[in-house]
Amino acid sequence: MRSVVLNDIVYFAANEKTKSALVAAGAEPGCIYTRDELRGLVELNRREPLTADELLRIHKAKKIFNGRITDGQVRSA
Repeated sequence: MRSVVLNDIVYFAANEKTKSALVAAGAEPGCIYTRDELRGLVELNRREPLTADELLRIHKAKKIFNGRITDGQVRSA
């Protein structure tokens, strides 16, 4: 799916196995969000609504460091 806010194509995967299959098919790992990562983003947004700039920074950090979003935080893999 093309995200206007992120200016990138992002993928949503149910789990790490699905993410691995997407990577094997050519998707960039930093552009794949698992169900657990989406839960982390929801948690962040519950604490304080995320702005478009904040989402973009999170996405860029995830891509640069091949990171993961866990417990409402971005961590490197």
